[in-house]
Amino acid sequence: MITTDSRSHIANDTDQSTESTKRMSFVSYLGRKRIPNLDGLRGIAVLLVLIHHVPMSSISWIAHFQQYSKHGVSLFFVISGYIVMTLMLREFRNSGTIDTGGFLVRRCLRLWPLYYAILLLEAGLVYVAQVYSPENQALFTDKLACYALYCSNWLETSGQGPFFVSWSLAVEEQFYILLSLLLLMFRPGWIVLIFSILLLVKFTTVNFFNVDLSLLPWSIILSYSEAIILGVGLALLLNHRWFYDMFNRAFAFRFLPAFLLIILSAFILFGNLAYKSDLAAIAFYIVCALLVGACVIRNELPVLGGRVLSSIGLLSYGIYLMHMPILSAVKKLTMDPVLVFLCTLIIILPLAWLSFRFFEEPIRHWGRKRMHGGRFTRLHFSS
Repeated sequence: MITTDSRSHIANDTDQSTESTKRMSFVSYLGRKRIPNLDGLRGIAVLLVLIHHVPMSSISWIAHFQQYSKHGVSLFFVISGYIVMTLMLREFRNSGTIDTGGFLVRRCLRLWPLYYAILLLEAGLVYVAQVYSPENQALFTDKLACYALYCSNWLETSGQGPFFVSWSLAVEEQFYILLSLLLLMFRPGWIVLIFSILLLVKFTTVNFFNVDLSLLPWSIILSYSEAIILGVGLALLLNHRWFYDMFNRAFAFRFLPAFLLIILSAFILFGNLAYKSDLAAIAFYIVCALLVGACVIRNELPVLGGRVLSSIGLLSYGIYLMHMPILSAVKKLTMDPVLVFLCTLIIILPLAWLSFRFFEEPIRHWGRKRMHGGRFTRLHFSS
């Protein structure tokens, strides 16, 4: 769809998609409905998370890579922030409003069904099958209310026990609510300033003040993710023609996405990313944002936009939620990192596809029909 603010540029805005760059014009970018390259990045992100959770290798450099490949979640966060803000900006550009109520309903329909289904499965494994140790059963019971309310990321034990992967989904859910509230009060342009302040506040508080982040008040106040904010900022900046054209020219190098992927891998392989808000982590998030930017201004890339990685990325939500119970079961048979990774992948891919095809998508289609029928309350932000 070509929007009003871009029509006057059509005559002079030829597509820059060439064999050497595969970049696209601003008009093509605004009208793009699907970005296979982002699905490929999500595929890489979920594979990194899976690598992190398999048993540690006895080879030190591989173990180091495994330890910090947990930051595949950070790449997820950047992509999530970018996509959510881009969709909202398109809605605002086309209609002059952002239906925040409808947005939240759509997010719930996308995320909640499988989330609570896996939570119910984990409860069955804990209380009925009793496959976990007494310590993990007690931990699950203590955290169950937080799992149900999407706030397990506030707990010091957020990365421990059954269903611990929910911490990152809690971060995203809280972000969606915060963004919706901000958009009810401010125009989209103000979000850049607000989030810049939030980035500065968190960085200075964590790095220059003696703050105990294990204390509940601080863990709640500073629970927002810098990576998500950078994704939102990227979407806001690329929405302006001047910045998009400048970014497009600066990132014209044909192999730049591959080069940024190498830098990302080097961070994981050689860097110390133990702390989420220090300089090294912020630099990593910035590289993630640049990588996302380099991918969204290009047409389909050979590997990243190819069928294998983009298909894994399309199923990444189901893979992320379901992989730990499967991985735990596989580890009862073998502790070899490669075998655990391959066996888990072989099992999880068809399960994630079945979930996506016959559970997640039907619920989303049902929800869209209900929304189009006017049965959900609409809450608008007006310009």
